[in-house]
Amino acid sequence: MKISAITSANKFRLVTRADLNSLASLALLIRLDLINEVEFTQPWEIENGNFQLTNRDITANLPYNEKVHLSFNYYTPNIIERKQVVDYSAASTARVIYNYYGGAQKFPGFPEDLLRAVDKTTLANYSLDDILNPNGWDLLNFILDHRTGLDRNTDKNKSIEDLIYRIASTIDSVTIDDVLNWEYVKEKVAEYREQEPLFKEQIKKNFKVINNLISVDLRNETTVYAGNRFIVYAMFPHVQISMIILNKDINQNYEMSIGKSIFSRISTLHIGRLLQKYGGGGHANAGTCLFDDKSIEEAKESLISSITSTQNWI
Repeated sequence: MKISAITSANKFRLVTRADLNSLASLALLIRLDLINEVEFTQPWEIENGNFQLTNRDITANLPYNEKVHLSFNYYTPNIIERKQVVDYSAASTARVIYNYYGGAQKFPGFPEDLLRAVDKTTLANYSLDDILNPNGWDLLNFILDHRTGLDRNTDKNKSIEDLIYRIASTIDSVTIDDVLNWEYVKEKVAEYREQEPLFKEQIKKNFKVINNLISVDLRNETTVYAGNRFIVYAMFPHVQISMIILNKDINQNYEMSIGKSIFSRISTLHIGRLLQKYGGGGHANAGTCLFDDKSIEEAKESLISSITSTQNWI
C-alpha cells in the first residue's frame, strides 16, 4: 500500500515495516522533510527480490539492499555495506535514525517516551504484566503488529498502515493517550481485548511441546483470533522457542513465525539465518517464512528437527 504525502522530486520513498519501530522512524524522517512517499512490506519480500527497490528509496527496519539510497537498521549485519547505517549503541532502527541525524539537537521536542517504547519493543523487554495487561505505547505496539492479527480482515479505508502514517505525521501534536482515544484505535483495542482470550484457547487446542520448542499449528482453524505474539511465552514460560503456523492467507500461503522466548533467553540459534534456507528471513531472535500446500509439512518437520537438535537445546 502506498501513502503519498509531500510532493517533490528531490525526496525519497521510505520502505519499511508496519510496526511501532517503523512508525517512529517514519515520524523522524517526516520531521526532516526527506520523504514524499511511504510503502510497507515484509523482510522476506526484500530478501527474495519480490519488492522492487531503487536509489530513490530509504529502507528502515528491513534487510539491506544495495540499490537503495540509505538503509537503516538496528541489528548488526555480518558485513556493513557502504549505504548501510548501523549504530551499535542503538536498540532500535528509530534510535539509529535519531542518533545519525543529530539526536535531541536535531529533533527538539520529539517524544522521548515513544523512543523509549520503541527500544523496549525491539528488545522485547516486557514483563509478564506488560504482556497480559498492556497499556500506553505497549498496547499500541501490539495493535500495530501484523503478527497480532488485527489486520487480517482490515477495511482498506481504515488500515493499520493508514493509522501508522496518521500518528507519524501528527506526532508533535498528540500524546499516546490522545491516540488511544481515537475512534478507530478504540475499536481495535476493543477487538484485541475481545479476541485474545479466544486466541489463548486456540493455542491450548493446537500446541505441542518438543524439547525446547512449542509448536502451535493453526492450519485447521477457520478463523485465527488476534493475540499478541508473546502471549505463548506467558502461557508456557519454560519453552525457549515458538513456532506459530497460521491458516492460509489471501495468496493461499501458510505463514510460519518462529521466535525466541522473552522469558527464557538462552537459545543460541540464529532464527533468521535458519529461515533463509527456506526462503524466509528475520534476525537472530525472530523470523517468518511462507509455505504452500506442497512444502509446508516437510518444512515444518525439518525446522522442528533443526530447532530441537542437541546443539540448539540448552
